[in-house]
Amino acid sequence: MVPVQWLLALCLIARYARAYLVVPTCYQGCEAASQLYLFSNCSYTEMDPVSFTACQCSSVPYLGSMALCYSNYCGTEIHQNWDYLRDLSCLGQAAQTGYKDTVSNATKYAVPARDADMTTAIYYPVLFNQSDIEPTIRTINEYNTQIFYGTLYGGATNVIVFFFIFLGMVNNLYLCITKRLARKARTKKASVTLRTSRFLRKWLINPTLFPNGKHSRQPKICGLYVSIPTRIESIAIFIFLVVNVIILLPNYRVFPDNTYWPNDMPLQLGRYIADRSGIISFTQLPMVYLFAGRNNLLLFLTGWSYDRFTVAHKWISRTMFFHALVHSLAYTWYPYHVSGFSLYVEYAQDPYFQYGLAATALGGLIVWFAMPTFRRWSYEIFLIGHIVMVVGFTVGCWYHIKLLEDEDHMPWMYASIAIWSFDRFIRFVRLIYLNVKWSRGASQVCKVDLLPEDCMKLRIHCSRKPLDRLLPGAYVYIYIPSIYFWQSHPFTIASWSNLQSSMIKAEASEPMNDGEGSSQDSVVTKAKATDLDSGPTFDLLIRPQRGMTSNLHKKLIENQGSLTMNVLIEGPYGHMAPMSCYDTAIYIAGGVGISATLPYLQQAVYADRGITRHAVLIFIVQTTKALSWLQEELCCLLHDVNGPLALDMEIYITREIESDVHATLKPFVHFGGRPDLSKRIESRVVVAPTSVAVLACGPPAMNDQVRASVSDAGIPYYEEAFTW
Repeated sequence: MVPVQWLLALCLIARYARAYLVVPTCYQGCEAASQLYLFSNCSYTEMDPVSFTACQCSSVPYLGSMALCYSNYCGTEIHQNWDYLRDLSCLGQAAQTGYKDTVSNATKYAVPARDADMTTAIYYPVLFNQSDIEPTIRTINEYNTQIFYGTLYGGATNVIVFFFIFLGMVNNLYLCITKRLARKARTKKASVTLRTSRFLRKWLINPTLFPNGKHSRQPKICGLYVSIPTRIESIAIFIFLVVNVIILLPNYRVFPDNTYWPNDMPLQLGRYIADRSGIISFTQLPMVYLFAGRNNLLLFLTGWSYDRFTVAHKWISRTMFFHALVHSLAYTWYPYHVSGFSLYVEYAQDPYFQYGLAATALGGLIVWFAMPTFRRWSYEIFLIGHIVMVVGFTVGCWYHIKLLEDEDHMPWMYASIAIWSFDRFIRFVRLIYLNVKWSRGASQVCKVDLLPEDCMKLRIHCSRKPLDRLLPGAYVYIYIPSIYFWQSHPFTIASWSNLQSSMIKAEASEPMNDGEGSSQDSVVTKAKATDLDSGPTFDLLIRPQRGMTSNLHKKLIENQGSLTMNVLIEGPYGHMAPMSCYDTAIYIAGGVGISATLPYLQQAVYADRGITRHAVLIFIVQTTKALSWLQEELCCLLHDVNGPLALDMEIYITREIESDVHATLKPFVHFGGRPDLSKRIESRVVVAPTSVAVLACGPPAMNDQVRASVSDAGIPYYEEAFTW
């Protein structure tokens, strides 16, 4: 019996909650007409609201007039309006006479509106004129329609964004199926590049916005660095921006007998624009929080990079601020137009108005200081300021709606906060899972070594899944409590030290050969065996910049170039480009960009789960000292490659004429300048038997050059850019 009672209670709550949220339009029209008369001497101007409601709801002439009005003008919603009047508007203070008895009694004594006295108290029901009711109903209907349009058009912007995401999901599903077929069949036929695909990649998917333009590089416009999306991203952004402007323009109906703003069409239009833009701004808020999160499920479903979702996050944030700005400007003009500056001052003293202005101002600051110029100047200051301003912005939005008692639009805030909270919760769970061990506390052991050319290698011991196995394209966030405990920075995992365990055990059982021909193999084997003795580890390559990495570099120098410290790991994040689906895989790395390409080569050599039969590494560094960063890993690849896979390397030392290099790498090294990447890519593509793809990671100028060359060829291109 208890469940039935609870169900009944919930039904009643839902019923009355709906009534509170949606005031019947016809009721409001009849109520507006009733205000023209003094029923039972109930005066709205001379009584406080509570006394006026009690007086009016106990007035039989008033209740009879309202019942007649519902009967004549409310159509099929008679009982809905009567229930609202009796139970909610009158708060149960009305006489408990039923609707039928009330309207029957009122019909006997009703007086037409033209004969009713509007100057003195009356004690008889009145038959209201339709002309007294219709303007109010029309006004309310138009106002509600404008609110509906705001939600509808705001929802449409969400639909557009998620349509693009749906296309990404379909494409990712296709790639997954292709990859699975390639692994199963292990034939070249499973990944043939179609002519249509080449056309789309050449003209739409791969290129920069303008031919031979900039994408990884950030050009200066008016003294500020700006990020330029790729062509396909730019087209999607352009469509989204155009839609956001267009939805502010149509379907406004203004008329002279508007009872809210009579005979003032500009004021009506301004108010409608203000409401619509404000609602649209809130409808886009959940997308802003979703696309900024590290634990965004759409990253997995689409296979897109975090960089692409960051682009979406930035542009949706800008359109959201655009609508918020229109909303604020319109509501600033609104009181000034009605009654001048004095009314604006009165509005500005209202807390909800102040919270709204504060949220808009903070939104503008967030958008402005998120530009690349300020991130370059000081990422740490940007990060702290961004978080503080976002918290302030969220609080301002929350109270702006809450103080207005606008429950219809609070779900957008609930969704946004829920998305943010979920992302933070998962991040916390990842931290706990990867770092907390009761035997040694909450951290991971990390060995940091200073490498030539001011590069640092972090070797981190972690036996927890999935970091105990090869994950090409993965990156982790590193917290260093002894430097900046409140900050985390993302770094790509460059290599794993326990890939060749079976090979090393086999070689370790053989006697060492002291001859020249095997000295290289002995060095590699000893290095790897030492790594394995300490358990699963992975390496990060870091070039010091400002902030945390700079302080880590200074601390490393103070400790003679080597130290052991505790760190916290969060991750892994990232996505794996489907390079194993192509017969020929070309990897182009510049400097520390080798950290993003090396795991793919390790996968091709040690995992061999795809159809790749030819892997090419084009590695560009300035000096032979920089080559030593991952020299052992490169030597291992050349030593261990076997079976159907052919591995080629082209290593270019750009600032040296001649120098000693490791014997294994020497045949692949070229001195004295940068390669012509366009020609190198073209030469490799021409000889590729079937499918070919390119993955690049390096300096921005190099990435853009590779993108241009690959676009001309119309082949798949994947980029791991070190931008944040």
